[in-house]
Amino acid sequence: MGRIDFIASEGDLVVTNSENYGLYLSTDLGRSWKFIYPPEVQVGSVQIDGGTIFIATFGGVQCSGDDAQTWTYDLSGIGGEFFPLPIVANQGPTLLAVSVSGVFISHNTGSSWFQANAGLTDTFIISGAIGGSNYYIEDSSGAVYIANKATSSVGIMKHQFSFSIAPNPVENFALIRYSLSTPSEVTLSISDLLGRTEKLMVNDWQSSELHDFSIDTRNLNPGIYECFLEYNGTETSQKIVVLK
Repeated sequence: MGRIDFIASEGDLVVTNSENYGLYLSTDLGRSWKFIYPPEVQVGSVQIDGGTIFIATFGGVQCSGDDAQTWTYDLSGIGGEFFPLPIVANQGPTLLAVSVSGVFISHNTGSSWFQANAGLTDTFIISGAIGGSNYYIEDSSGAVYIANKATSSVGIMKHQFSFSIAPNPVENFALIRYSLSTPSEVTLSISDLLGRTEKLMVNDWQSSELHDFSIDTRNLNPGIYECFLEYNGTETSQKIVVLK
């Protein structure tokens, strides 16, 4: 099969891919496989619900209810081009799909969809999940949104906090990226493990959006440091490893 990027199963039915191209189907818990050819060649994700196979392709959502013998498009209410990332089914007929055009939700196993982009500052969505009573969405900036399923149709997605450092370990330069859930006074600093501040990079009021800060570590000794981000009365930190 080659490299496997995703797998989905329900009962005896198992579907997996081969390096993002094409699908393999097993109806006997993986003891035997057959290669299936969906209408679109490149497949980014798969989900099985109630015996129906759903796949995400660049063209949109396709489904098959007869063990991949025939495929149909489910595009009602969907505009734009799908980014081939997860479609997630949860609690029977509810499906969540993400794309470069935003978020789409179906409450009838894909027969029709509605767009749910209200509250998003970036509609290039790279991943999505359904957990418990919530939808979880991540955009291309790394910001995470949460929406309650009971009132998910429009306008209830909330911008959440995110904080990352890359590359880490770092030899010369690293990018610190963070997004704030609310406007706040922000302090961004790097300290050694004894608590001594080595760099004070931000000490200012900032808006609730994505912020990037490039740091030069060439004047730091090799070792482990702590990067502190303080905002809205809270403090979070991540360790950063400096190499030479």
